[in-house]
Parts: sequence; C-alpha cells; structure tokens
Amino acid sequence: MTTSVFMGPLQKLGRALMGAVAVMPVAALLMGIGYWLDPTGWGANNVVAAVLISSGAAILDNLGVIFAIALAFGLAKDSNGAAALSGFIGPNVQFVYDEVARQLGSANVLLEGEKEI
Repeated sequence: MTTSVFMGPLQKLGRALMGAVAVMPVAALLMGIGYWLDPTGWGANNVVAAVLISSGAAILDNLGVIFAIALAFGLAKDSNGAAALSGFIGPNVQFVYDEVARQLGSANVLLEGEKEI
C-alpha cells in the first residue's frame, strides 16, 4: 500500500519530464545532419547546414526553459503540455532561421544548381 503512495507522484513526475527528454534527440539529429553536410565549419560553407546547426543549437541553448515548461504542464491537472512545448520551440527555430537569413543578407538564397523562378 505504501509503494503506491510514493510511486504515483514519481510516475507523474517521470511522465512530465518525458516531454523535454523527447526534444533532445531532435536537436541532436538537426545538429548531426548539419555537421554531416558541413564538417569543416559551423555551417559557413552551406546554408542548409547553417540552418540545421543553428536550429539544433537553439533547442539545446534553451533546454532549461524547455524542461521547466514540460515539468509545469506535465504536472498540471489536464497535462496538456505538448502544445505549449511545441508552441515555444516553433518560434524559437523560426527566429534562428531568420537570423541566419539576415546574416547571409537575403532570405531567398538559392542552393547550388537551383534556378530562380
């Protein structure tokens, strides 16, 4: 009987933290693919690599905030934290894309071999 008294809150805490833990492989994949595309630099030689690396870094840079949001909404009664977590990450990645485009001087950068329409 005492096991369920302790295990119930711990299981709820574990479920709350799973939202933030699920984001970490996405950041690793973004950065891994970015560095695979441009292994010599941080996306300096490839625009796609720069966006991928910066997007993954944005997630990792804000991991503390992501854990805080996931924990707060996961422990809420309705446990509807997935939408809030996605709502935070989406604009953050968009901000990184806009910053990379601003640094490159244009948001309409063509990849090698593409034709302008």
